[in-house]
Amino acid sequence: MSIVRLKYCLGFGSRGALPRRDPEEDLDREPFFLDSHGTQPDPFDDDQALYLTTAKGVVVVLGCAHAGVINTLDYIRELTSRVPIRAVIGGMHLRNAGQQRLAWTIARLAGFSPGLIVPLHCTGDNVVAALLTAFGAKVCKGGAGAVFEF
Repeated sequence: MSIVRLKYCLGFGSRGALPRRDPEEDLDREPFFLDSHGTQPDPFDDDQALYLTTAKGVVVVLGCAHAGVINTLDYIRELTSRVPIRAVIGGMHLRNAGQQRLAWTIARLAGFSPGLIVPLHCTGDNVVAALLTAFGAKVCKGGAGAVFEF
């Protein structure tokens, strides 16, 4: 498989093979495999995130964040010359995260100061509740057909 890194136009791009730098993003809690026998772990080198740079910051659309939501946001901040994160939309793959990892993720996410957080599919209901507690009105439940204007 070819890993795609594209810059579609000024300020809009897609990134795959996202770096996994933070050891706190314990990605082994829910293993996935490339084969039916469970012998070849899937490294999710094809994990994707889209980003759009707007006048008020970067909007990040996560696929499933198998590389870790914080790893993904850190990398996109590097790619966009440290432009602030305006919104984080998508799956955060945290539904099986322990309390320590969840607290760490929320603290790190707060450091990005996003104005909008839309946790989707693989984030987990317990995590959505924790995000609502931590970020209040900045958290919006979304789904298929949701429209956000930036």
